[in-house]
Amino acid sequence: MGVVAQGASLDLGVAFEWQFCEASNDDVALHWHSVDERAQASMERLYGDFRTCRTSSPPFVLMGGGSYMIDFIEMRRECVHTGSVQRLRRIRTIRPGSGFSKWVSQLLDRLRNETQKREETEKLYKEAEQKRSLASEEVELAAQRQRRTQLSLELAEARASLLELQRNDAEEAVKKERWWRVMAEKDYEEAMKRASDAHIARMASLRSIQYDLSAISPGEEHLPFRAMDQTELVAAAQNLLRRSSHHGVGSRCNPMRDATVTRVYKICQLSVMRNYLRSKEAILEDFRKCAVPKPDLVPPVSKLFREFFPQVALDDDVGEELLLHGTTEPRQIAELGFDERCARASGLYGQGVYFAENSCKCFQYTDGAERCIILSRVALGDPYYTACELQGLKRPPHRRPERLTPSFHKSVVANAGICNGFGLSQHQQHREFVLFDGRQAYPDLAIFFTID
Repeated sequence: MGVVAQGASLDLGVAFEWQFCEASNDDVALHWHSVDERAQASMERLYGDFRTCRTSSPPFVLMGGGSYMIDFIEMRRECVHTGSVQRLRRIRTIRPGSGFSKWVSQLLDRLRNETQKREETEKLYKEAEQKRSLASEEVELAAQRQRRTQLSLELAEARASLLELQRNDAEEAVKKERWWRVMAEKDYEEAMKRASDAHIARMASLRSIQYDLSAISPGEEHLPFRAMDQTELVAAAQNLLRRSSHHGVGSRCNPMRDATVTRVYKICQLSVMRNYLRSKEAILEDFRKCAVPKPDLVPPVSKLFREFFPQVALDDDVGEELLLHGTTEPRQIAELGFDERCARASGLYGQGVYFAENSCKCFQYTDGAERCIILSRVALGDPYYTACELQGLKRPPHRRPERLTPSFHKSVVANAGICNGFGLSQHQQHREFVLFDGRQAYPDLAIFFTID
């Protein structure tokens, strides 16, 4: 169908058709009309003669009852009677009923049939895909229903377990309530005593002050010194001063290796003690507000302090340490405590109160035949470890300078070995601890000694 057999000639059915147009202006939309069948044959014959002979005289043709003079060069015709001019054109057409026309029709029919079959096949494929998709969805829905059922079972089991736990908790709560009621009825006094002991222990660990207030008789509240058992206390203080001193050939620290303690006094000034306790509470509050971890001094203070004074409890939560302070005004410190406002502005690490763990360093700040070094409780908090001199500093540096909220360290520590640009070695020889708030230290013992 639509295919020409081999050896057969295909009648293409190609013909030419003459058309005329009423308008002669190219800018106007043209409406072409075919000439009548009789004029078609005459026009084709005359056009063949024109192409063959090239006659100079224009031919005349009868068309539609009129006589026209034909100009094949300009492709136009002129009516003999009216003189109107019309354009002509010769176009190629396919003759209806010819072999080529039938072949084209057969080809179009075949294409239409194939397109229809392809559409039907695609429709069947889509229907099959839809069925497969529906089947997959049904399988997925079945799996989801199964999972939902499994989750419902697990939820039911969890609810049952929760109810069981709640029942057990309720029973345990009832038992505890009964036990507490029995304890409250039978052991009320003992429970109160235990609570009181726990409170006392907590206050002692927080404030770390082992001070017998009841030992101070009326009228002695403002005495700066209180006599104590001198024998053991003098021996402990003398061992501390001698063993905490540096020594070496020609060292200026050597004198403290031969220090002789003459007397030791417990400093008992309640107002100074209260200021110290408030300062420790303020440090703890600042640590909580700024989320500061528990301080840990690096390196730790010499173990000699805890070895010779084991009875002194220290509060690690505020970085409390036992340190030494050399002075020529022990009575003023005993009565008023440490005052950073009296410190020298030329201090190498700022205008503050200086402490040390080496007695030879404190010896440099004493004078007289009988000298004095004060053993003090010092709440260092979270110290700032300096690597250079800080002359002119009046308060500890910021913890985090990049933050807008001010948050300061509580002290400054200058470890031995740092470069401070002072002395012959230009390096720190003794570790020093600097407070910029004198209330962070409490003068505990006044140790008087002589140097042979």
